[in-house]
Amino acid sequence: MYGTTLASAAFGTGLLASLNEGRAQSGETIPIGQMASLTGPLAVDGVASVGAVALPGLGLTLTSGAPAVLAPANAPLRMLVSRTRPAAEAVQVAERMGADLLAMGSAGAKAMAVVRGEADIYLHTGGQYEWDNCAPVAVAQAAGLHVSRVDGSALRYNNADTYLPDLLICRRELADEVLRLASEYSPG
Repeated sequence: MYGTTLASAAFGTGLLASLNEGRAQSGETIPIGQMASLTGPLAVDGVASVGAVALPGLGLTLTSGAPAVLAPANAPLRMLVSRTRPAAEAVQVAERMGADLLAMGSAGAKAMAVVRGEADIYLHTGGQYEWDNCAPVAVAQAAGLHVSRVDGSALRYNNADTYLPDLLICRRELADEVLRLASEYSPG
């Protein structure tokens, strides 16, 4: 079931360059938090191993090969949620931890906001596909962050069913509390 897969970024890089060039010619800018991300992952034996995430709005590409140095935790803590569909579990965990909620688009942008120290926790329970988070997970792991499913189990890639129902990327020192609080979530 598991093997080695390299997602080619050549097509995506060209597409992104064309998109950015078109936006530049029209005078359009990409606001922070709404930037497109380009991912190019490599999963080995089901584990996100190599990845790169481009943040064109910042002119920045983060990679697992050159891990970022983590900044100190924010005070108060900051938790990222989807701009269009914030998960009830994340909202409840943020309330119980006294964390501020920050809405942002793009799984890659949210994961890299944690890597860059703009936020501390990215808890997502709305479902994604392997290609949405494999590269961001590889970059986050390389930076020393905790990455897992919301139940604490390992994220596994190259599955026949590519759907991943949930994801947690956070500072290691927060992982146990976030996982505990997420497990205590009860709707309504």
